[in-house]
Amino acid sequence: MNLNSHKSPCCDSDEQRSTVNNTSNEYSQTDHDLMARVLSNHNIGAAWQHVKRNKGAAGIDNMSIEEFNHFAKLHWLGIKQQLLNSTYQPLPVKRVMIPKPDGGERMLGIPAVIDRVIQQAIAQVISP
Repeated sequence: MNLNSHKSPCCDSDEQRSTVNNTSNEYSQTDHDLMARVLSNHNIGAAWQHVKRNKGAAGIDNMSIEEFNHFAKLHWLGIKQQLLNSTYQPLPVKRVMIPKPDGGERMLGIPAVIDRVIQQAIAQVISP
């Protein structure tokens, strides 16, 4: 799988895509359409590219940007199904202190890479 294109890091085959697309009736049609847009292969691929470009530190799971591609190949279908079923739970945010230019410090929260990708995918759909 190549995440350098706007392909999703998840679905390599039609069978995988159809398995994920068989969702329950928990959502209204509007909600389902919105989730379909958020979780589309194109949108997830674009979100991944955005997160990858921004680089950033590992979250609480210590997974780096470089390690995420392999993780996504193994786990994306399950995560996507959890998102569709409203059972996905983001990981806790890693808290670190970073220096301020004036000499003080401030708290910074670093989400896990997977949560950054999901957040970006949502933002791309709901932002004007």
